[in-house]
Order: sequence, then structure tokens, then C-alpha cells
Amino acid sequence: MKLNKIAILFLLTGLVWSCDTKKEESIDDVKLPEEMIEVETEKPSRAYTLEKQNNWVDYYSQNVQGFSLNNFVKDESFKIVRNESNITPIWSKDFKPVYKQFLAFNADSTKYIDIDSYKWGFDDQGELIVGPDQEIVLVDVANKKTERILFYGPSFWVEEAYFKNDSIVVLLENSTDNKPAYQEININQNKSDYYIYKDELEFQSEYLKDRVTEIYNSRM
Repeated sequence: MKLNKIAILFLLTGLVWSCDTKKEESIDDVKLPEEMIEVETEKPSRAYTLEKQNNWVDYYSQNVQGFSLNNFVKDESFKIVRNESNITPIWSKDFKPVYKQFLAFNADSTKYIDIDSYKWGFDDQGELIVGPDQEIVLVDVANKKTERILFYGPSFWVEEAYFKNDSIVVLLENSTDNKPAYQEININQNKSDYYIYKDELEFQSEYLKDRVTEIYNSRM
């Protein structure tokens, strides 16, 4: 998969979102409300369900006539290579509570997928800094292990993630080509099956922006 540059910027009572998929931009930063950094969050209630998939499909269906999972075709299968990740895990004293609501846990909360921590963070003044790349991290809470299972540059991004079951992680994606995709990663076999939408869409998705701002607003 070839990668180009995308930059995303939030600002909604502190967050606005913008993205440019055609040219390289420097990382942007805006002031983050102090309460967003300090607020404690509860464990996500949507873990281990298909609700996230349904929300993603519904979003596209409202904007693309005839959109359906039946219109995805298998593109390839490939091996997942795990590498150690340096993201701050949930058990660390440096973990910022705001991230917790963005994590995708498995059924018993012994593992989770983090698609956000690498994408955006905070500086010493509480400024929100958003980068063009995205690291997809599998975190084993029980064994205190963080592993990168995928890394995307600006041309591709994961919009949502969830555990289909204890061994299958689903990533729902899009790209600068406006071709939605999803992959099912077997974390026991380290194998991914990648599916892509049959047509290029005229519609430009803002699902990733909407997901972040919706979760943020729910904490206000």
C-alpha cells in the first residue's frame, strides 16, 4: 500500500478538524481544554460487540447509495509482523485518562486496540498535537505488553476498531482514494485478511473526526 500525507486537526470547544490529502503539512496544535486532560473515564461499554461496525456501515449508507458490506471484495491476505510499541499503556502512571474512552477492549478487558495514542497527543502546555501517521497497537493488559501490529502513513487510516471475538480484531478503514476497506486480523495466527470496497466513492468520509468529537462531547 502506497502512503501519502494527511493531516487532521480538531477544534470543537477546543477542537476543529481539517485534513488535506493532497499536500504535505506540518503538525498543527491547538489549545486543549484542561478538563479534557483531567477527566476520568469509565471503561467503554461498546467493547466486544458489532455496534461499531453497524455505526460505520450506517454512516456510509447515509452518504453512499447502495453501500453494503456485500460490496467489499477480498484484496489480499498478509502476515502481521509485531514490533514493540512505545505508546503509553493504560497501567502507566503517565497514561492520560482522556484516551481511555477511545480504546477498543476485548470481552474481559485483558486486551485492547489503540488506534489514537500515536495519532494525537499533548505537549507540556496542554496543546493538542496531531500527526499524519497512525500506529495500530495491540495492548496485552494481563501481561503488560504493547505491540505494534500495523503502521499507516497519511494515505490510509483506521476509522474504527473492535474485537470480533478474542482472536479476531477488525479494523474499519478509508484512504485518500476514497475506497473504504476493512481487515480482520487473527492475533493468534498473526494473519490479516484485507477487504476493499468495489468502487471509488465521490464522498469523502469524516468518520474519524466524528468518532473523536462524539466521544469527547459525551464526556462534557
